[in-house]
This record gives sequence, structure tokens and C-alpha cells, in this order.
Amino acid sequence: MFGLAFGRAPRKRWLLLCVGVLLVATMTLAGAASAQSVERPGCSAVNYTGAGTADDPYELSDISELACIDNTTTEATLNDSYVLGADINATDTGSWYEGRGFDPLGRCVSPNASNCTPALFTGTLDGNGHSITGLSIDRPEENQTGLFSVIGLNGTVQELRLDAVDITGGEFNSVGGLVGSNGGTVSRTAVTGEVSGENFNVGGLVGSNVGTVRRS
Repeated sequence: MFGLAFGRAPRKRWLLLCVGVLLVATMTLAGAASAQSVERPGCSAVNYTGAGTADDPYELSDISELACIDNTTTEATLNDSYVLGADINATDTGSWYEGRGFDPLGRCVSPNASNCTPALFTGTLDGNGHSITGLSIDRPEENQTGLFSVIGLNGTVQELRLDAVDITGGEFNSVGGLVGSNGGTVSRTAVTGEVSGENFNVGGLVGSNVGTVRRS
């Protein structure tokens, strides 16, 4: 009896050890999967509070709500009014679009902000004293790079702080922490972090400016 019991014990211990290893491996893989950031903002799930007007602006409280402005699945456009309702954590943007990061708001097909297509930002964004932290953009093949690509003549961004940005823009021009090319009004804003571009018109706040920048 003792011999039989003694012979079985190592097998039981080995079985428990295998189960334990599999359990640890499963937990490790599950943990790794849950730790991975999303690949892009989930715009289809975004539901804005507000009407997008000057009197009732859309409220932005997370990075997806900001990133999904002018997305085809949302009602928010580049011409609407916005206000931050809270500080926004943007650290997940580093893994978006296969590491290319946040897709700048507003697009321009011309290097001159005064000659842009209608896809530039002509609305209003009031940061309301809040901050956006950890915004990441790595798009060395693109110009007019920043949180905003181009702010148009009637566009306004105010009372906003960007902290710990990591932004790399195009090899030709217009890279800024807040906006690549400004043709509107930027007021009472600040940026900390790293902003880089290959040649000219690279700035911590604004890359190139044909508009108004004050108290920033």
C-alpha cells in the first residue's frame, strides 16, 4: 500500500504543477491582453452631451470623444463648439493606428492655411482650464501636425493645456503641439513635452501662424 501511494504522489504533484503552470500562463496572457491599449478610438460608441452650439457646446470628457470629432459615425463636426468637461488622459494614443498615434483634427491639402479645403477646424474649443495629458503623434510623413492639423480663420482654441506631449511631424513644415498651422485664434494655452519636425515651422505650441496667438 505504501509503495502504491508513494508511486502515485509524484504524478499528482506533476499534474497539479502542470495545472498551475497553465493557470499562470492563462492569467499572464489575459493580463497582457487587457493591458494592451485600443488600436483606435471607438467612435461608434461615442455619444456627445450637448448640441454643439455656442450656447450648448458638445462636452468632451475622454480622448475618444476628442478624437472622434468629424468622424462619419458621429454628429460632431469641425465647425461645432466644444468644451472640456474634465482633464483628459491621452496616453493610449501612443498605440493607435499601429503606433502612429492620434490623428490630428482638421486636414489641409495646401501648405498655406489660408488656402485650405473646408476640412480645417473652424469651430470653438474651450478647454475650460482643463488639460490633455500624454498625447502621442508619430507621423513623420505628414505636414500640419499637432492636436489640430489646421485651425481656420474662424476657429478658436482657448483655456487649454497639453502636458507631456510626444509629437513628430512631417519633413517639410508646420508641426506644433497644439496646432500645425494656425489661421484662427489661439488664446491662453500652453504645451509641455517634445515636438519635433525635420525642417522649418516647428514650435512647441504652434508650427506656423497666420492667425492670432495671445497670452499663450
